[in-house]
Amino acid sequence: MSIGVPLLLLQLLLLHVSQSMSTGSLDGKSTSRTNTDYSEKLLIRPLQDGMLSASFQFDTILHQNIESLYLENQFDIFPLAIGDFIGKNFIKELRFSLARGHWKSDQWGYPLRYQPNGGELYAVFSHLNSNPWKSWKQVTSSLSGHFCASLNFIDKAATVQPRYSLKPEGVFGNGSFKQENVFYAALAHETVCTENLTPWKKFLPCFHKSGLASLLNAVYLLNSNYFSISIDIKSKCGNPACSKSFTELKQNVLVVFNPPAIFGGKLRWSIIKLFGSTLKESCPLASKSEVFVETTLNDTRNPHTISPTPHNIIVEESSSGKRTFFQYDVERLLTESKRANSSKFNIFSVYQHEKIYDDISPPPISASRYITGYGVHQGGITSRISNNAHKSKTVVVLDVIPWYLRIYLHTMKITCNGEDLKPSHLYYKPSRDRGNPHHIEIVLKLPPDSVTEISYEFERSFLKWTEYQPDANHGVYAGSSTLTFLLDDSTNATIFPSNLREARPLIIPLKTECLLVSLPTPDFSMPYNVICLVSTVVSLAFGPIHNLTTKRPKRVKSGKESSSRSILSSLKFWAKEKSD
Repeated sequence: MSIGVPLLLLQLLLLHVSQSMSTGSLDGKSTSRTNTDYSEKLLIRPLQDGMLSASFQFDTILHQNIESLYLENQFDIFPLAIGDFIGKNFIKELRFSLARGHWKSDQWGYPLRYQPNGGELYAVFSHLNSNPWKSWKQVTSSLSGHFCASLNFIDKAATVQPRYSLKPEGVFGNGSFKQENVFYAALAHETVCTENLTPWKKFLPCFHKSGLASLLNAVYLLNSNYFSISIDIKSKCGNPACSKSFTELKQNVLVVFNPPAIFGGKLRWSIIKLFGSTLKESCPLASKSEVFVETTLNDTRNPHTISPTPHNIIVEESSSGKRTFFQYDVERLLTESKRANSSKFNIFSVYQHEKIYDDISPPPISASRYITGYGVHQGGITSRISNNAHKSKTVVVLDVIPWYLRIYLHTMKITCNGEDLKPSHLYYKPSRDRGNPHHIEIVLKLPPDSVTEISYEFERSFLKWTEYQPDANHGVYAGSSTLTFLLDDSTNATIFPSNLREARPLIIPLKTECLLVSLPTPDFSMPYNVICLVSTVVSLAFGPIHNLTTKRPKRVKSGKESSSRSILSSLKFWAKEKSD
């Protein structure tokens, strides 16, 4: 026995060491820290109409294939909750966003990550997944719990499987991509608020305690003109030959401020004033922490000065021209601030004159959508697509219409500058009541300098009284349509300098406005009136009926009869007492 106990302890020690070596450290912790790269950056870009956009991007790259995440149970920097449900559901690519407001692409250009108003979810499952519909439901439930959002309302009645639009951006092996494993859904009525931002920040390695995430003050972000958060997960090449693939987690925050409204009508901006806080320390887990300020639109008639002096000036040449960026290293800037006895991290810009509003150059492709008709019986939807480029463009239009707007496909008209335009491809899947929405995809080749309109009519259907929103007279929302095209000219795009060095064109998923549609609603006051009337009738009838059925009737005695009987009873009582 004295020999068996040390042998048992030795076996347990060897087992612990082998497990530690398999996870990469002798203390049992994962070495994903050494196999994980984390970086964060912020891009500040003045827009043409005087607005200011701030784009945060937090990148976490796990040097491991996304299809093998189900074998992992420990992560260091990569969020465990994200890796857990990705591995269990065999997710190959995921895009999730929550946004408030509408991005004005005709004035602000194209953003770094386009999110429509409300919630949007896109997922591609691996070919190893035997039941993607079940996994889709589990993903919506998991994200709903993680981000305190109402994604559990996404069901088959709100889900489509795109054919031509919304192609995956990640890496797929030969034969590993299946079109039937692509899912897309949007909730236009979902809003983003503090309870969504707080759990979103918890997936960052340094949370909101340090680094650029400490600038994400919910009060100031939600008071902006546009605000969105998103999470993108995909597989990317690990080497030039793409023989290895890594897992990339990208968290984005996009916010648009109105500097004249913040600074009392003056055209200027500063990080402290915009975000209401300052950056006190850099994230120790970040390999890079940088701030970029684009100065391409620095007008010579109204130049602005940016302080402090940038650490580097980046000039990127592209087919669309030259773009200039000021680069700041966060850790270096914090060190310089401490040397100057300044405890506040700040970058600010001051213009010499007030804003000079010029004509805004439109982007190559812009789109809008609106409701036609009147009343609550029939109506129509018209999408207007403008090709401002001097050459033809191919776009893919994806339109998802709720089932309670019954579309007449024979009324669809596609015109370009007043003439009929034949689409290259047209896919239509009709809706089924409470089963699936209308799914329309159109591939169009837009002539140069043209305006194309897509219109069709629909009929509003009646809902069950339990299916209406709490404010039924407010109406219901129809999600935005998506226009996907290749962008050769990146002048109007909000983009980091590193993305400009890529030779391939950008894939832009342009979103239109969400539609607010009025449906025929029942008189919800009638139940209240009926309840009041019935309660009154019951209360008035209950008392008499209850008395008649529970009380015994008694004969009423007259006055003389009652007095004579009282005298006789008194005499009987006196006689009885005498006898006793």
